Amino acid sequence: MKQMAKTLIGRVLIVMFSALPLSASAQSFLYDFNVLEEDDWELWGENSVWQVRDGFLRTTIQAPDFSMGLFQFKGIPGNYETYEFFANNRVIQRQVKKPEYESFTVTVNNLSSKNANFGIAVGRRFPDFPELPHFYIFNTHFIDTQAYTWNTPNWWAHEEPLHPDTWWDTGELASMELRFNKGHIQWFADGEKRADFKDPEFSSVEILGFVIIGNGLRVGHAWVDSFKISGPGLAVSPQTKLTTTWGKFKQLR
Repeated sequence: MKQMAKTLIGRVLIVMFSALPLSASAQSFLYDFNVLEEDDWELWGENSVWQVRDGFLRTTIQAPDFSMGLFQFKGIPGNYETYEFFANNRVIQRQVKKPEYESFTVTVNNLSSKNANFGIAVGRRFPDFPELPHFYIFNTHFIDTQAYTWNTPNWWAHEEPLHPDTWWDTGELASMELRFNKGHIQWFADGEKRADFKDPEFSSVEILGFVIIGNGLRVGHAWVDSFKISGPGLAVSPQTKLTTTWGKFKQLR
């Protein structure tokens, strides 16, 4: 019976996908974590592991120090600029989006963590620190700011960040939404607006994804159910359209 159901779902998906136009005009993209499309994500750092299991994106980070792991989203096609930086006694290459994201909304559902901070990260480089991306990180209970140095977070070295310094006692959230429009940032948690601020120095985003930061004492764990990005001019590939279709189909079952 289960096999028959899977076959039926597969046929429905084939019909739905064949009906989708292949033009790059879609305005939103839902990633409902049933499989991990490795081409859509890139891992920064060596102390964290990311995998899809039981319909969730799950990550584990090792205990030593305050380790940091960034899982960069690259599912939106476009040009990516490769740059190099030196870490762990070697030259490492990573990519940033060009042109950058200027206006978008990210929504994630059912995110939580244990022995770690976990949330959405938006990052960019500045001319005075071209090899050191700076990030606003929207965790389940506060907004963090970090500069990225491969395995460990570092102090924000650019001009003073402008986020509110507030703490909420919410280790898990049913939903989180981040609205970004040319440096104007609005952050919502479980439908409540938690922050609304502007940072003119942060007018666009080169790097977007999830970040986990360990507490330095125990192995950290975190998980999230879905990831959706929407905004004007966001183009998606046919594979992304199929993933989006599957996510919507799953919600209707």
